[in-house]
Amino acid sequence: MTRYVVHHTALLAMAVDQREPDPAHRLVAPTLVRSQVLSFLHEAAHRRDLSQREAQARRAWIDALPIRL
Repeated sequence: MTRYVVHHTALLAMAVDQREPDPAHRLVAPTLVRSQVLSFLHEAAHRRDLSQREAQARRAWIDALPIRL
């Protein structure tokens, strides 16, 4: 099993297309990644780059990913 360390921008890019990671790979990330994702989505919704519904959907999708912190 290959492990990949993911950056919050990679997770956000995956959430746009809802690209599922290959089951043969394991995603790992620093604990801070969830806070970074939340901060980015909050700012994007505040700037109206994303609707609140879209930001919440992306957050839910990222939260459902099997990421080892």
